[in-house]
Amino acid sequence: MRLRRLISCLLSAALLAGLLVFPPASASGSGGFSDISDSTVADAAEMLRLLGVVDGTGGGAFNPGGTLSRAEFCKMTVEIMGRGAEEPAQRNRTIFTDVGPTYWARGYVNLASSITIGGTAGENGGTTGGTRLIMGVGDGTFRPNQAITYGEAVTILMRVLGYGSAEIAAALKDIDMEALTLEDIIRQALKRMMK
Repeated sequence: MRLRRLISCLLSAALLAGLLVFPPASASGSGGFSDISDSTVADAAEMLRLLGVVDGTGGGAFNPGGTLSRAEFCKMTVEIMGRGAEEPAQRNRTIFTDVGPTYWARGYVNLASSITIGGTAGENGGTTGGTRLIMGVGDGTFRPNQAITYGEAVTILMRVLGYGSAEIAAALKDIDMEALTLEDIIRQALKRMMK
C-alpha cells in the first residue's frame, strides 16, 4: 500500500513538473505558430517545437493543412529518436542521387537510411541483420519532396517502435490507407499486433 502511494505521488509530481516546464500553447493565448487556430493542434505542435522535432515553415507559421514530404518526415523521425546530433556527420555522403549536396535535409535522409532497427550487435559497435528505418524507391533515388503516404509513415513509426517487416506487413494487411486518418491506421495496426 505504501509503495502504491509513493508511486502515485511520484507520478503526480512528474506530471506537475511537466506542466510547469511545458505549458500548453493555448494557455498563453498565442502559441508558437501563428497559423493554428485549434487549441489541441496548437498544443501538440508547440510540444513538438519545444522538443526540437519541428521548426515550422518560417515566419512563425506551421502550415497544419500542408502536405508532409518524405524528407520532412525523416527529419522528424530522427529527432523523435533522439539522434538529431548525428545528422551533421551525414551531410557529406551521397546515398541517393536526388538528395544532392545542397539539399536541406540531406543529413537527415542519409542518417535515417543508415539506421538499422532490430538485428543483433556485431563487431565495432555495428549491427547485423535488422531492417533499415527508411529506404529509397528502388532506383537509387529517395524522392525527398514527394508527399509521404500513410503506409510509409505507419511503417516507419512501427519500425521505430521495434517491429519487424513481417509483423508490420501482417498488421497493415487489409487496412484501407486512404479512408482512415493516420491515428486510426496506427491504432488498428497496433491492435492487430497485440492479439
